[in-house]
Order: sequence, then C-alpha cells, then structure tokens
Amino acid sequence: MSQPDYIPERIPVGSYVFRVLSEPEREKGTSAAGRAWMKITYKFKAVNENGSQFPHMESFFGGQEKYGDLLLAMGGTPNPDGTISGRDIDATGKQFRANIIMEEDRKDPMKSWPRMDNIRSLDEGSVPDSDTDDDIPF
Repeated sequence: MSQPDYIPERIPVGSYVFRVLSEPEREKGTSAAGRAWMKITYKFKAVNENGSQFPHMESFFGGQEKYGDLLLAMGGTPNPDGTISGRDIDATGKQFRANIIMEEDRKDPMKSWPRMDNIRSLDEGSVPDSDTDDDIPF
C-alpha cells in the first residue's frame, strides 16, 4: 500500500515580513545549451499582520530581477556594472517585506506555487512581535 505524497501547508497569499533563517544553499549547473547557471535557495520565516507564522522556502537564479530585489532589500548595493552580489551579505537574520502570490506551474496549469513578489526593505519599527524561530518546520 503506497503512502500519499506529503504536501506541506502552503503559505497563504498576502503581505508578510520575512526573516532569513540560514545562509542560502547554492547549486551550480549547466543548461543543455551550455550556459552556466546558479540556483540560490533560501529558508524563511514569514509573519503576517496578525502574527501568524509560516515557513517558506524559495529558490532564485543568479541574474533574476527578483533575486536582485531580494539582495537590495537585505542591504546589498549595486556594483558599478549594475549587478548585485549576494556573496557579501550575511543573510541570516535579515528581514524584509514581500507579498506572496500564486504562480502557475509552467508545465502543468493545474498546479500553482507560492512565490514572493514586490520584495522591499523593511521600515524600522514595523516588525511583528514574534522573533523566535523554534516552531518553523523544515
């Protein structure tokens, strides 16, 4: 008898304050066309206006505009050529605001995934009360 696939509770659509729980994991590879790529995966705790907490994990690709927005929100600064390097940022504990939207799967229109959107820096004094990460499962 086979077990059903595990489906974690998904973070609902809405506005959140995110805290980075650990340094990102980086994975390098090469596409079929021979182009190098890097996938950067972060684990977050997200807290909504009501103080409800949700785990969230999201991957970005180097050069992706949304990844640049994340780096800027975490205090990164653009290089003279306009790129932003994440290697100089101590990400653990950094906080920022973002919205969660549902993005349709590119291969299967019956599936959708929670993704960050409108990533921006956090205004001082606007952090929800919860700052323990003990109950965030990964």
